[in-house]
Parts: sequence; C-alpha cells; structure tokens
Amino acid sequence: MKGIQIFKRSWDNLSGYLPVILMLIFAMFTYWLLQVTPKAIKKESVLPLAHVEDYFMRGFSVTTYEPNGEVKSHILGRYARHFADTDTTEIEGPRVYSQSHSNFSGVQRTQGTAKTATTNADASLIELRGDVELIKQDWSGTKVAPTFLSIKSQYLKINSEIEKIYTNLPVQIDRGLEKITADSMQYNNIDRRMQLVGNVKVTFAKK
Repeated sequence: MKGIQIFKRSWDNLSGYLPVILMLIFAMFTYWLLQVTPKAIKKESVLPLAHVEDYFMRGFSVTTYEPNGEVKSHILGRYARHFADTDTTEIEGPRVYSQSHSNFSGVQRTQGTAKTATTNADASLIELRGDVELIKQDWSGTKVAPTFLSIKSQYLKINSEIEKIYTNLPVQIDRGLEKITADSMQYNNIDRRMQLVGNVKVTFAKK
C-alpha cells in the first residue's frame, strides 16, 4: 500500500512536466523530418529572349509626326525584320527622310540612303551601313535657292532627338564645289558645329 502511494506521488510530479516533454519530442521529430526531406527544386529561371526576328515586313514605310501634325521622319525599305529582345528593326535598302526647323535657316530637310539600317522603336535613333549617302537641304523660306550638304561614309548614326550625326569611319563631305575628307565626324545640327578628326583634307572651289 505504501509503495502504491509513493508511485502515485511520483507519477503526479512527473505528469506536470509531461506537456513540456511532449513538446520537446515533437520539436526534435520536426527538426529530424526537415533534415531527411529532399530540398524543394528551385524554379527554373526565365531564359532571356533570343535574338531572332518575331515578325517581318516587305515593301513597307513608317512615318512619324510632330505634335502639330507635320511630318518628322519617313522611312521606306524593301524588307524589315523586328527583334523583340532589343526592340529594334533591321531594314534592307532603306530610304530615310526627316524634316526639322532651324533657327539659322528655317526648314531643314534630310534624305538618306544605304544598304542596311537599324532603328529603335520610335525611329529616333537610326544607324545606316554600307554606301551611306546623306543629303541635307537648308531652306530659308526666301527666294534664295536652298543649299545642299552631302555626307558619304560606310556608317552613319543619326540621333533625331538631339539632332546629331556621327561616324567613326572615313567620311566625305561635299558642299557645292568644296570637299572635305576625314577619318571620323560628329555633327551637331542645333548649333551647326561639325567636328572632324584624323587626316582632315579640304579642297576649296576655284574662283
């Protein structure tokens, strides 16, 4: 009888710690389960878009306009392919036309041809390659005949937003009977400043 009372008293004391013991066992079992469970497989990262054409056009033309409705630029070509990864368009046999207003001589019109061209989404940045010829026409709006400036190179980069023309390849510039050649050129149409670098030669018209 006495032994039963001692066992009962010991069991009562132990039962007070039973919830803590059970929680400890459950925590240890959970930790073990996490260790033996295979790690979740990471989701495959999204692959970048490949540089392949997603659509093409034949015998196309694209025109952009100024807010007042005037034509800003016009591009024609035999064939064009668009690349989604860079949002650019490559054009075969391009013909480019643009128009702007200058504080120096009023309306300026520019026409260009090349073997190929690359443009961004809004055609504000155009790269011409292969037998490039760009003819700039300044028209003052008076009865005076417009003046023409011809730029020839194998590469020209035209930024219509900041009105700059750039090439890092040999270039020839003709204005009437005057001819200038150089290894590279940068032309700013806003302030009418041209920078020529490398082996610059100038041929003046004879009087």
